[in-house]
Amino acid sequence: MPRPIHSLLAALAVASLAACGGDAQPERSARGPRSNVVAVASGPTQLVAEALLGADLVRTVAPAGTRMADWRPDDEAIRQMVDARRVLVVGGEFEPWLQRTSLPPSRTVTLTDLVPVDRKIEVGAIEHTHGGGESHSHGGIVPTVWTDPVQLRAAIAALAESLPASLDGVERTNVQAPRAALLGRIDAYEASLRELGATASGRTVIATDHGLEYVARAAEVELEVALLELDGGGPPNDQGVRDLERLAKDPSSHAGVLVWPGAIDAAFAERVQEQLGLVSVHFDLGGEVDGPGSSDALERLTASVDALREAIQESRSR
Repeated sequence: MPRPIHSLLAALAVASLAACGGDAQPERSARGPRSNVVAVASGPTQLVAEALLGADLVRTVAPAGTRMADWRPDDEAIRQMVDARRVLVVGGEFEPWLQRTSLPPSRTVTLTDLVPVDRKIEVGAIEHTHGGGESHSHGGIVPTVWTDPVQLRAAIAALAESLPASLDGVERTNVQAPRAALLGRIDAYEASLRELGATASGRTVIATDHGLEYVARAAEVELEVALLELDGGGPPNDQGVRDLERLAKDPSSHAGVLVWPGAIDAAFAERVQEQLGLVSVHFDLGGEVDGPGSSDALERLTASVDALREAIQESRSR
């Protein structure tokens, strides 16, 4: 009987890790033994790697707070990734730089390959323009899979044995407690999502981007997206503006907020509140790496869920 494609992808990814781990001799590059670290560049990969290995064995190659959509790795960052035992990435459309950077396939592990295909959300492409610009479209698999607690647990389970085994000196017993602690925090995040769903109570949440799709599904919240694409500082997506006006028309149907997974455009947000009565709320999806002493991806994600719940409560009380 044929195996489902997602099972094959996960099995191949884990087998690739296990093949070079355990008691094998240290891997070597042209310059000598590879660095005994896992390289990461984003918040979710940093979260998973540090929970399974400890911060000392994780090399973060992107500056704290860097959006993967904007990042272009320099020569030093590429050197560090090529020199690492493993490179952990999210995959999909989340890291555009991967399309222009050659990483060793046998040592690159992709989170989206480790989660069930039937949990991924795909959005259709919609043709649109920005002001007088050329018509174009977007679509495909939503890459923010780590925001789904089910998929995050699946990725951790797939990596729990094989990622530590790819490095020297990582005992299985040393990673059990940090892994359990992370799983407990995911349970708490999931509880916050349930509270968000109860607060929304059947009202639609409007967002400016599809990055919130998994959060909405996990919270059992109806999500509508007005794809504005204002991150670049240019005019908004014309179709997105029309969608926003349509979605905000009936105040009894929505939660009274406009959720921005990216940066809030202050001028546009002010007009939206004045003309449509929607209060803008920033939602940190945890995509960027965190610096020393700052909140990690899951902490920021959970805080954003709680802040959105409070904003909906305040909006409904007005």
